[in-house]
Order: sequence, then structure tokens, then C-alpha cells
Amino acid sequence: MFVYKDKNYRLHYTEGRLELIEKRLDKSAVSEFIATNGALPLASAKAHFAYALVCDDNPDVFVNPKEAMDICSGYMREAGYMTVCNEIATQIQADLGFLFLTR
Repeated sequence: MFVYKDKNYRLHYTEGRLELIEKRLDKSAVSEFIATNGALPLASAKAHFAYALVCDDNPDVFVNPKEAMDICSGYMREAGYMTVCNEIATQIQADLGFLFLTR
């Protein structure tokens, strides 16, 4: 969770939301994290926010994608690029941990 302009936001991933992100980027989110050691390209970070951002005021409704990208840009300027990348990685693992399981 993070605060931006006095509102509490968080990323929330479902399989469907991750599929939207991957469709938009035309690549696997997990493979991109591995390939970039977690330092996602800006377009990828914004896509994650565009499709996975919810406001704690209404956590069952995803933020409008354009608004979410604007929030990502502003939050990145305040908190830093790697903070945004870490938020994304942490929440994907929390919500879709099975993607990282190995046997």
C-alpha cells in the first residue's frame, strides 16, 4: 500500500488482470522481471499500474487505466522508480505466488 495525494492505493493482481497486462505488453510479466532483474521498463511499470491499481476507498473497483498511469508517474517522481518496481514485484508475489513456485 502507498499514499499518493492523500489517498491510499495498492496494487491488486488476479490472473485476469495479469493477463490484461501481458496482452498489452505482448510478453510475460514474470519473464520480464527475470530478464530485467526487477527493473521494469517505464511502459511496463505503467501498464501494471494501469490494470492493477485500486484505491482503498473502493477496493473492489480498479482505478481507470489512464488515471492509474498518471498516478504511477506522480508516485514514481515522489517515491522513486525502484520503489514502484518493488511495489509491483511484492504485490504480484503476494497475490499470485504460485507463479514463483518451483519444485
